[in-house]
Amino acid sequence: MREIRADKDLSKAYDQSLKDREEWAKERILKEVKSLSMFNIKDIFNLDGTLKKPAEMPPEFTAAIKEVTADGDIKFIDKLKALDLYHKQMGLFVDKKEISGTLSLETLIKEAHKLAIKE
Repeated sequence: MREIRADKDLSKAYDQSLKDREEWAKERILKEVKSLSMFNIKDIFNLDGTLKKPAEMPPEFTAAIKEVTADGDIKFIDKLKALDLYHKQMGLFVDKKEISGTLSLETLIKEAHKLAIKE
């Protein structure tokens, strides 16, 4: 690592690769959350109403399976939670938070005066 950090070009390339990896991870996670939130239960049934074999099920559906019990019941991930997470990441739902407190006019004037002096 010291050799990489010692060389300016290698250090820059290394930092860029870390940024690229982080961006890839974010995109991959968002894709997975979207997939989990958008599965449709009808995709696991054949036209005659029988259950498809796992190999025939779409990957986004099999990823949403949380558990298969011994008697064959299928439990799924919480789709509402996945939808909520996906929409928050897309900026569609914004949590509003109330911030309360007091701030006197005197404090505002003092702070403004300090900023003016710094400039």
